[in-house]
Amino acid sequence: MAMYALFFEVFLALTLAKAWGWSCLARSRWPWIRYSGIFLTVMPPVAFFLGVLQIVMRLPPGNSDLAIASWITAGALLVSNCCMGVIGQRQVESTGASVAAQWNQSWLLLAFLVVGVAIVVTVQGIDAFARDRLRAIQMRASAIGMAWAPQQLPNEENAAYELSRANLWGLQDWNARRLVPLRTYMDQVHDGKRLDPKDPVLRVELKKVEDLRGLVIRAGKLPGYYVPRPFGYLTFDILLPEVERNNYAGRLLRIHGELAIADKDWNSATEDIQALIRLTEHGLKEPFMITDIIASNGEKSTFELLKMLL
Repeated sequence: MAMYALFFEVFLALTLAKAWGWSCLARSRWPWIRYSGIFLTVMPPVAFFLGVLQIVMRLPPGNSDLAIASWITAGALLVSNCCMGVIGQRQVESTGASVAAQWNQSWLLLAFLVVGVAIVVTVQGIDAFARDRLRAIQMRASAIGMAWAPQQLPNEENAAYELSRANLWGLQDWNARRLVPLRTYMDQVHDGKRLDPKDPVLRVELKKVEDLRGLVIRAGKLPGYYVPRPFGYLTFDILLPEVERNNYAGRLLRIHGELAIADKDWNSATEDIQALIRLTEHGLKEPFMITDIIASNGEKSTFELLKMLL
């Protein structure tokens, strides 16, 4: 109802403003200025109609009340302006002046100001109602987020804490930069291509990051995964740097596992596969779509290594 009240108040404000303008024109000494009111009678509703048309065309589905109120207001404004033009142009026999020239401009202006105040009050009421609804939605979303939040774990049982020690938070970190020479090989296995086990550069670069692999293997042996986040106040712009870290960790295990299978080092290959499986399971515990995508990449890498192993 507040929306209909707002449009009714807008209709009154525009009508009063038009009546005041018509009264000013009717008191002019020049006839061409007086008759220009006919043009001004048509223009406001036409402009309002075009504005309403633009608004309605951009409305998403489910806003029929706003569209109906807009069309009714535009139609009522057009009818009222036409009636005002017909009545205002009539001549008063006793004075010879038009009806519009005898309208009290002070009362029209006062009425316009009163309606303007009513519009402000109505808009504030709509804003307060929208804020209350938004606050209720935020509280509900907060409850849902907390329900999906993983259980908090001590550091000695938390794979996320162990992985954070590798500092693979982004290419600006030192350990992540050590993986840059392996990016070509990571992209290669991601595209489903096999590596050349005799590639000396690959083996040298992989040897340099053996300590990082050890951290990832140890993380894969831990039972839980927890990253502290404000789950009760999640937004679309939340940062997830550990997703990139987990992606690097999974591809590192994929490369090392393929070379271990080529070297018939079954123990190392089994460690890589087990760590990949566990990291994939950890990623699926996070309530984010991007973590599910990274987890699916881990499942794909695990499947490829199992095919090579068997």
